[in-house]
Amino acid sequence: MKILPVKTSDNASYSAVQFKRKPNPAEIKHYAPTIKEGLSVLNKELGFIIHNSSVPSNPKQNTGIGSLLRNHASNLFVPFLALHGFSSVQQEPNYIRKANDPSPYAPLSTSKNIYMIPLEKLASEEYGFILKPEELNKILTNQEERVDYKSVYKNYNKLLLIAYNNWCSLNYDKSKQAELSEDFVNFKIEKWSELEPNAVYEILAKKYKENDWQKWNEADKYFYDDSQNSKHREEFILENIKDIDFHIFKQWLVEREIAKANNQNQELGIKVIADTPIAFSPVEEWLNKDLFIEGLAMGCPPDYFSKDGQRWGFPVLNPKKLFNPDGTLANGGIFLKKKYEAI
Repeated sequence: MKILPVKTSDNASYSAVQFKRKPNPAEIKHYAPTIKEGLSVLNKELGFIIHNSSVPSNPKQNTGIGSLLRNHASNLFVPFLALHGFSSVQQEPNYIRKANDPSPYAPLSTSKNIYMIPLEKLASEEYGFILKPEELNKILTNQEERVDYKSVYKNYNKLLLIAYNNWCSLNYDKSKQAELSEDFVNFKIEKWSELEPNAVYEILAKKYKENDWQKWNEADKYFYDDSQNSKHREEFILENIKDIDFHIFKQWLVEREIAKANNQNQELGIKVIADTPIAFSPVEEWLNKDLFIEGLAMGCPPDYFSKDGQRWGFPVLNPKKLFNPDGTLANGGIFLKKKYEAI
């Protein structure tokens, strides 16, 4: 991790932060309980806010982007936070990004962020060397200050495809095949119906070179809407079944690692929570057109920063679709409830 220079006062010059040394075991024995006691007396909790891309990486395993799921984070970073009294970590929205827009606040879909996948684990005994260490070594970088998302997008998708092809051809440690295969099969049974539309949308966005579904042809605009579209839908899914399976394979990896990391973090007294974007993803609108107000987009009124206001372009949920007359949740309310329960 590189600590950028900071200014300690108005008149001081910029200088690098200096950490003289870490506490020794004897000091930690008193240090950690004292911090926790002090926070308890003050009735305070400490939370740490960080984007995954900024999580420090092992310099020898730097893939160009950080992740709370990496070995370096689970073995050093999160324990460091726990030692110093932190009880929670807030990360950015944990959704998949668009190829041409790395912002986690304008996601493509609610599939999980594949840049979090700890590639070094795929190139280890833990996953039966489903990814060969020499393949991983090709993308390692010394870049520390900024994330080159174009390179990250290219490298992660390339290596994850290699891992998937090794998976399909059983080209990995046979001692791990039964355990991992059973886990993936169970994941697909549980998650296929939820993830298939996300995978289909990603494939269609690449086909049209366009993330906006409203610019697609009629059959694909209403891919899941029209019963008369069933033949087109069935043929498309059959033709693209391997790409859909690949999408679900990546989601299996990231969700598997999130679950393991959450268990480890909870043992340290750390809870990881994800931020939530105000934006609905294109896939959510594509699948629930009747819940949104056509022609309207989220934004903000004129202010100091923008005299004309801002139009963000995100779809607007129809408030009339949230509740039934008797106060129970209508389709829009059920949609929102499921969305936030899944985070």
